[in-house]
Amino acid sequence: MKTVPVPNNNCRGTSGLSNRNRPEVIEVQVELVDVPLTPSDGPMRNHAYTSSKTENDDLDSITVAEIPAVAAVATSPSTWQAVVSTREHLVEVVMDYIIKEIQEVTFTKLVKWTCSTLMIFGGVVPFIPQYREIKKKQDAEGFSLYVCLVLIFANTLRILFWFGKRYELPLLIQSFIMNIAMLLMIHLCVSVKRKMHLAHFQEHTFTDFDWKYFWAWTDFQSYVDFIIVMVVFCSLLTFLLIKSTIFVETLGLVALLSEAMLAVPQLVKNFQYKSTEGMSVLMVLMWMVGDVFKTTYFVLREAPAQFWICGGLQVFIDILILYQVYLYRDSLDINLPHAGRID
Repeated sequence: MKTVPVPNNNCRGTSGLSNRNRPEVIEVQVELVDVPLTPSDGPMRNHAYTSSKTENDDLDSITVAEIPAVAAVATSPSTWQAVVSTREHLVEVVMDYIIKEIQEVTFTKLVKWTCSTLMIFGGVVPFIPQYREIKKKQDAEGFSLYVCLVLIFANTLRILFWFGKRYELPLLIQSFIMNIAMLLMIHLCVSVKRKMHLAHFQEHTFTDFDWKYFWAWTDFQSYVDFIIVMVVFCSLLTFLLIKSTIFVETLGLVALLSEAMLAVPQLVKNFQYKSTEGMSVLMVLMWMVGDVFKTTYFVLREAPAQFWICGGLQVFIDILILYQVYLYRDSLDINLPHAGRID
């Protein structure tokens, strides 16, 4: 036998208002060896928690939401024993709840999560081989930093577009990931170019305000400074005009159209020299696959019209470049300065 003090909220003192909020403590005799292993010993009374359970309800029918009430209330010896005896049943209820949540992970949800992950990181994948090649060869002449400028500008506007017209979160995260990737590309290219031209190196920074060397600065900090100025200016403009539907729709169109036109310099260069020598066909194929995938994603997920219209334009440009590969397949690399550049 063991004496356990249990607060009795149903009993009040006789001293009037001064004892109104002082529950009386009674002693309950609990014989632990006689605690039943099933919850059929007695009813559960629950005065401190609003519940649909009645005194005649069996404890086997409790739900996960009512576990705190069952565990917190004990107003009689039989109830105290019932709470102790239902420990195994509570574990069973919790496990059933966890299993039910796991079972709700359907094939459709897995496909959706996979597509969202591909959307977030798929845009930077084509730049990974380019990054590794520049780092390995220590030569950045074959890559144009204007690609980074266009993508940073486009994705910054796309982030601001989200505040005016909400779209799916994976597309927003994708813009942040792309901007980070472009900053890494800029840092690598600037570092490599400084080493390449170390003998006849001449500093050109953003604060010189010499537009002849715009986006051709010789230190990484200058690029960061310009991006900060651009982001602040665009953010203030968006903040002032966020209520204008015309401005918001135009913002989204400019953002996605800028990204869609990214491959146009390559298309023009191929047409100008009637050759695709020096251009990575694998890179264009990866662009094609990625653009088809994301355009389909935009349509199926009912993204704003700007997304799938510009996505379709990107696919069309990719097809034209691949057609150039076929059309100029027999052309020789003649008078091609810095093959592969899209300055």
